[in-house]
This record gives sequence, C-alpha cells and structure tokens, in this order.
Amino acid sequence: VWMVEQDYQGQKVLVPVVYLASNSLQLRGNGALIAGGNVELNATNAMSNQGVIAGADVSVTAGNLLNQGRISGTGSVAL
Repeated sequence: VWMVEQDYQGQKVLVPVVYLASNSLQLRGNGALIAGGNVELNATNAMSNQGVIAGADVSVTAGNLLNQGRISGTGSVAL
C-alpha cells in the first residue's frame, strides 16, 4: 500500500493505493480469496478450502473441514 496524493472535491488528499506484481493480479482456478473484517462460514456437512480465508476475526464451522489452503486472522480464528 502506497499513499498517493489526489484531488478530491477541490482538495488534495492522500489515498491508499495497492500495488501488486503483475503475476498476482488474477485469482487462479485452483483456489479463491475470501476476505473481510469479520468472516463467518458455516457448513452443515463438509467444507474444503484450497484458497485463502482471511479477516480480522475468522470463524469456520463444519462437520468436516479439509484445509489445503490458508486460514488466517489478525484477531481471533475459530475452527
């Protein structure tokens, strides 16, 4: 993240801009990205993750969880 000066309604403000390497610009077919402030996933039976689940607080509830990706939180993570 880089702060960039831009004009907004006649004032100069700093705006956060995310710069990614060119090979990071697309999600791949072998996984997905689920991200947010608070992420809560509930599965009655089984859940399989091959992507990234991330947030401040993350809660995953499933009868059977197969995680081949990454589950992370900056606060709490409950599985």
